[in-house]
Amino acid sequence: MEQQQVQFKNPPVVETVISAQFAPLDNLNVAHIGIFWHEMLSILPEWGDASLVEAQRIEDVIEELSEGPSFQTLGVTVKETPPDMRLQIKRSDEERMMQIQNTRFVYNWRRRTAGEYPSFAATFSEFSKYYSMFGQHLSKRKLGELQPNQWEVTYVNHIPKGTLWDKVDDWATILPGLFTPTGHGSGEVAFETMSGGWKYRLDKDRGRLHVVLQHALTQEKDEILSLRFIARGPVDVTQGCKLESGVEIGHQAIIQTFDSIVSDEARQFWNT
Repeated sequence: MEQQQVQFKNPPVVETVISAQFAPLDNLNVAHIGIFWHEMLSILPEWGDASLVEAQRIEDVIEELSEGPSFQTLGVTVKETPPDMRLQIKRSDEERMMQIQNTRFVYNWRRRTAGEYPSFAATFSEFSKYYSMFGQHLSKRKLGELQPNQWEVTYVNHIPKGTLWDKVDDWATILPGLFTPTGHGSGEVAFETMSGGWKYRLDKDRGRLHVVLQHALTQEKDEILSLRFIARGPVDVTQGCKLESGVEIGHQAIIQTFDSIVSDEARQFWNT
């Protein structure tokens, strides 16, 4: 995929997530992950005040590309399993988080303060560093070997009411590349709200991009448009599909699609 550089001085992104899904590590448990965190502190002092939270595991998802459109459930789902199947390691500033279970390693950046957000290259570099450290820990403890089978990249954007939009009819002017109903019928009805999902197959069947648009409230009860991009695809080194190249393909698909669906007014607002 030809790389395209799209940059915003004040982008609406509030979270980026990079995830590697791998073959089950049957001998790995939360105690082992806690040991990994403890050993990590000696070489990563910035994580010294990190908090550890147990959570339900993320269900494994395989993006099926063999034939036809995908109709599987979007996004992250959890199984009804004991709550100690995944460990979240949250840095004290809560902008960085690692999530580890026996089939996934997830790295999150979450906006917590105003100002610039880290470039994707910087976030991916951090992910790669910690993922490699985790693999070394597994080898040292004889807990198995990382055998990734799927890459995943997620961008979450929030567009607050009162910025680019004040009423639902304004949505089409922000995101003209996505279908937004604007008709009012006979005058007896008025467009109130919506949520929608779009799916795009990546070139050469290298994965799929999911776009999810929702009219929502934040935890602070602020009204927003939530625009989520989830790109995922297979890791199969025998077919030349590596984890690193897959993540970059997903990143490029997200930024190209985002740029193609937003309006010139929105680009100007976000200071391209």
